Amino acid sequence: MNVRFPQRAVALALLLLSAPAAATEWSYEHGTEGWSALDPAFSACSAGNQQSPIDVIPGRATTANLSALSFNYSTNTAFPIEHLGHTVQANLPAGNTLSIGGKVYQLVQFHVHTPSENFLNGEQYPLELHLVHRAADNSLAVVGVFFDEGAVDSQLQKIVSVLPDEEGEHGNVAAFNLRALVPSGRIYRFKGSLTTPPCSEGVSWHVVATAKTASLQQLAAFTALFSGPQFPGGNRRPVQSLNGRPVSYRGD
Repeated sequence: MNVRFPQRAVALALLLLSAPAAATEWSYEHGTEGWSALDPAFSACSAGNQQSPIDVIPGRATTANLSALSFNYSTNTAFPIEHLGHTVQANLPAGNTLSIGGKVYQLVQFHVHTPSENFLNGEQYPLELHLVHRAADNSLAVVGVFFDEGAVDSQLQKIVSVLPDEEGEHGNVAAFNLRALVPSGRIYRFKGSLTTPPCSEGVSWHVVATAKTASLQQLAAFTALFSGPQFPGGNRRPVQSLNGRPVSYRGD
């Protein structure tokens, strides 16, 4: 698989739901294949057949009569961002929603993975943002947004400028345009899972094909947090088998 990294970056090495926080400690240090052995509650990490992330292959995706995604995000909001040890996460105030076919999901948080967890047509990006939404019935919808090296992203910079360096630290972001996080364009959809323990399935995944850009310096700020012996491949889980799952997109 080809890997898209900033050309000069030092090996760029967003559960999901900081999953319902797992009581059993886990890490990326010794790989992700052994997660299921840490706790019976993590069994889906190896026994599941709808695991995330995946490699989205456009040529194998099918068009479908899917409901449009309606993002109702604030263009001016404030929130804390905290270092959780395995990612940095923004915890969002109520009122930002994603509507899919009449079902409303609240945006509860977003976090980062560097390099990206999902691939697009065999290519990996230096950074991926996961926007995690929860509906009234507790079902989850996650939107994945890629970042590639290029022009500075003004909204991402508001996070970089207060980025916490150590686990347990936090920063405060103000006047943030959440809507600007999601670019327009085709969105691929599939059934998947949390990408961290307990790897629970039944998550509705939506991966945006159009990547946003961020400067080398912005990308490096995130990479620096998740490198070294504890993060031999960054804070990411490897691509999982589709196991026959369909990947689809709207035909318009």
